[in-house]
Amino acid sequence: MFQAIRRINEFSKALDIITGSHRRLYNRSLVVFSTKIW
Repeated sequence: MFQAIRRINEFSKALDIITGSHRRLYNRSLVVFSTKIW
């Protein structure tokens, strides 16, 4: 479970580098949403 979250975080960081800060806000809200589910 923690490995999956870590993998998602690494993937989101890669997307941040590619797409920039606009995607970063989306990923941050996604992480908060996923942590509430877990």
